Amino acid sequence: MVYFNWNLYCNFSYRPVHNFHLMLHNNKFILNGILAFSIFSLVIAYYVQYILGHKPCNLCLIERIPYISAITLVSLMFIIKKFEKVIAGTVMFFFIFGAVISFYHVGIEQGFFSESLVCDLGSANEILSKEDLLKQLENKTVVSCKDVTFRLLGLSLATINTVISVLLSGIMLKVIKNYGQNKYRRIESLRDIINPEYSQTNRV
Repeated sequence: MVYFNWNLYCNFSYRPVHNFHLMLHNNKFILNGILAFSIFSLVIAYYVQYILGHKPCNLCLIERIPYISAITLVSLMFIIKKFEKVIAGTVMFFFIFGAVISFYHVGIEQGFFSESLVCDLGSANEILSKEDLLKQLENKTVVSCKDVTFRLLGLSLATINTVISVLLSGIMLKVIKNYGQNKYRRIESLRDIINPEYSQTNRV
């Protein structure tokens, strides 16, 4: 007769949930994921632009700023290991900015919003004359923000980026909360070392 080991089953089934819970509280693991995903996103963007030949509009270029900022700031966090909460908040701000810009971009694609001056520029860095704009339109070097030149799973990249940016903002908020919780845990650990009797009394 084969006996069912309930304790072994509980330990085996609980372990993945426990590990996932630990990962959610491990800022180093989360930030490494943010860093890797940001690099991956930029690689995909440049692949679509230079390999597949889909020229981005000016809003598309602006939507890359949060990922570039995340790579820079997260790398800085790993190097200096100071001001983590402030830097994490800055990264979250950039992702919120990316979500707002992407949402606005989707609205332009769907006809809910009109194109802004940024979309009408031939370059994000300089204002062109009417003659230059007409020349670029004739040469098809200006890409309108309302034109969807590339879709993934039937969705525009602006739509996908809106969802991703919102999720990344939430993840960075979790990182910020983790820093506060970890600081509290360090205080509790220090209190345990200084006064073990106090710790045992208050944990009962």
